[in-house]
Amino acid sequence: TRQYVENVPCFKMLTSVQKDMLAQAAVYTEYADGEILFRQGDVGDGIYLLRSGETVVLANDITVWRYTKAGDFFGERALLASSEKRAASVKSLGD
Repeated sequence: TRQYVENVPCFKMLTSVQKDMLAQAAVYTEYADGEILFRQGDVGDGIYLLRSGETVVLANDITVWRYTKAGDFFGERALLASSEKRAASVKSLGD
């Protein structure tokens, strides 16, 4: 929803109308604990915005980062190039 778009730093410069459009275009998905959101090497298909819970980022099966709070985002490189491959895997850690 719009409140989550407001909390993402890279969206701060968008106009109110653009933020509304982004919130309306978003696909909201829940992931189970341990579920893979995407895998390293997959072609990127969009940005992910954390609403709740935590995720872990794995590069070559090694944990390199964690996203832990609402408003954290990842996968943004997919917005820059439609053929960009994911540099790492991301797995849900649940709430």
